[in-house]
Amino acid sequence: MFHANRPAIRLIRVAFCIAGTFVLACAEISFGGEWIDSRDMAPFVFRADYKLDAELATLRGVADLEAEINRTLELRPTEARIEVYLFHDRETYSRYVKKYFPQVPFRQAVYIKAAGIGRVFAYRSEQFAVDLRHECTHAILHAAYSRVPLWIDEGLAVYFEVGAERRFAKDPHFAATLWNARFGITPNLKELERINDRSVLSKNQYRDSWAWVNFLVNSPQMKRELLAYLSDLQTRPDAGPCLYDLLLAKSRNVDGQFRSFYSFVASRNFAKL
Repeated sequence: MFHANRPAIRLIRVAFCIAGTFVLACAEISFGGEWIDSRDMAPFVFRADYKLDAELATLRGVADLEAEINRTLELRPTEARIEVYLFHDRETYSRYVKKYFPQVPFRQAVYIKAAGIGRVFAYRSEQFAVDLRHECTHAILHAAYSRVPLWIDEGLAVYFEVGAERRFAKDPHFAATLWNARFGITPNLKELERINDRSVLSKNQYRDSWAWVNFLVNSPQMKRELLAYLSDLQTRPDAGPCLYDLLLAKSRNVDGQFRSFYSFVASRNFAKL
């Protein structure tokens, strides 16, 4: 049940999806009233319908995401404030989102941008920390960039959804990516670049998006190409989606470099055991 002090929201237009991000066109939203608890940890403002004392370590980790993402993508700190609304259970969260954002399909957590303001909604599920980091990564990316291709958006969100100590070779997706690489299989980046609807992304395509992002941000030459590509997208509305073709222009064996990267990382990590 929604409490009387729950913020009231008024929507005028429908929601549509851009690169996995729900954007409310011409929405007028008023978040009034008080929540049970709130914490200001720039660039985030966390509000919850329950006491947040037990979540402070998780929230600090989420707040630290901005510095991690900025360092990885060589971005300046955002001046935007990102609002995060947290619910104590699935039922309350689901009812709230369905009532005020009926066009948005159910997810355990969701990032919505309305009237230029990024907002994240989530509830305390078993994957609460991962869900929150994933959606807050979307929020940080869309505060910095006006355009982010879907596969990069989701690849980076999956990359940053785990803590730094589990990122890279300890990520849950690493083993499957390495296994495929050893059999000469490289995820089809051109196919990923053609997808612009998050709802059609398969579980394997989320993994493949992560695999390409992991390779690109951890390979100095490839990282320069990725950052130049993202910068170009912000200034050239007609810029095409084909980063793969740009990579091929620099190196004729991008797929081979991808596979060698994972084999090398695996050998270095096994040597440390």
